[in-house]
Amino acid sequence: MKDAIVGEGVRHSPPAKIVRRYLAKKVISLLLCFSGGVFFLWYVWPGVTSPPSLDFDYLTMFAVVLMGFGALTFLVVIVWNERLARIEDGRLIWPFPFRKRSGGRTRYILLEEIVEAELTVDSNSRQGAGLTLRDGTRLFLPQNVFGVEQSGLLEVLTHYVKERSVQNPRER
Repeated sequence: MKDAIVGEGVRHSPPAKIVRRYLAKKVISLLLCFSGGVFFLWYVWPGVTSPPSLDFDYLTMFAVVLMGFGALTFLVVIVWNERLARIEDGRLIWPFPFRKRSGGRTRYILLEEIVEAELTVDSNSRQGAGLTLRDGTRLFLPQNVFGVEQSGLLEVLTHYVKERSVQNPRER
């Protein structure tokens, strides 16, 4: 956690070991989705290339093909959109896009937007930090989102938010 505090702000970039592990996981996941799609297409190819008879069996097979590729597309989108969490330039970069109470979707939170942060446990018994933003959006940041080695980063983040709210009580 060598880069947890820089000046008056909080900063964290994932270590190279975690970045390599993340990239390997992402490449393997995308390759598995691609090979699953190729296998699925190979498996249903005789039914796809047969002349359409529009009977129940053909329509069922066509629906299975659409659902299969829909599921694979969904998995690829999830894997593609995942990022490593980090704190840079006064922004907390979330691993996935989320919807704010104001209605917009984003994956960035300015640290100045966080008005309350407390260490807590969620309903699944995961340790982490509960964050409340200026617009009332409540988020849970799991402890392991920054990697196993970075367990103390949430304590630094909550301490930073509490100190900032003491210095600027009108911020809420």
